[in-house]
Amino acid sequence: MDMMKLFSTPLFALLAASTLAAPAFAGNQLTIAQVGQSNTATAEQQFDGNNDAISQNGHSNSAELDTNGYRNTGSVAQLGDGNTAVYKVVGSDNTGVINQGNSTGATASLSMTGQHHNANINQTGNQNSADVSISGENNSVMVSQNQPLTAKGNVLLANIDGTSQSVNITQTGANEATLNVGGGSNAINIQQFNGGSFATRNVADVTSMGTGNKVDVGQNGESNMATVLQQASSSNAAIRQNGIGNSATINQYGTGQAASITQNGNGNAVTVTQRN
Repeated sequence: MDMMKLFSTPLFALLAASTLAAPAFAGNQLTIAQVGQSNTATAEQQFDGNNDAISQNGHSNSAELDTNGYRNTGSVAQLGDGNTAVYKVVGSDNTGVINQGNSTGATASLSMTGQHHNANINQTGNQNSADVSISGENNSVMVSQNQPLTAKGNVLLANIDGTSQSVNITQTGANEATLNVGGGSNAINIQQFNGGSFATRNVADVTSMGTGNKVDVGQNGESNMATVLQQASSSNAAIRQNGIGNSATINQYGTGQAASITQNGNGNAVTVTQRN
């Protein structure tokens, strides 16, 4: 690997020799395992065909993985509270995974630039947040946020720019998802599920500024709210809500728009606006 920085007090002495001796060509493999508290790990992938894995078990851990090249694979796994994971991808055909389990207040940040990338973020716990930024074309992102029945909500913020991007979001509990979509022919799918009697309100807010974008929102639970704003032609929006006290709003501006809202429950509210 051409460039690699590892900062971990428990593991530094063991990894320093292999780090300095790493050859500067493609196809390197690196595994970092940290057990304890307040650890930090940083790895950089250069060139093609590298495979990096960071595993942290403890509290307040920090991991950053930077990938620049072609067909690289990277993963970050964190177990504990207050963890931070940052994954940056530049190039094409790269694959990355962030797993954060049993966490409270964990943060995951994913930045993708280029084409044909695949990335997954999986968070389990309370008050976790995910920040996703995508630019380029034909990239795919899947985000899963799952919390216990008595947990406070998780938050997702995504900025999507480019063409033919695919974003799939699944949230269970009292969650919030905010997406800003630019570019054309992107597909956004948000599915939010009620986690129990203590997690009764999901919020989905999508703003789409490009042509031919498709937005699909499904909410299953009580007191859910979904809002979709599309400001370009040939866009499609669908909202499905199953529960009590749901609210759905679709505002579309341009030609060739399509809107669909389905609600099953009591006390629901619908607003649809379409203007050329």
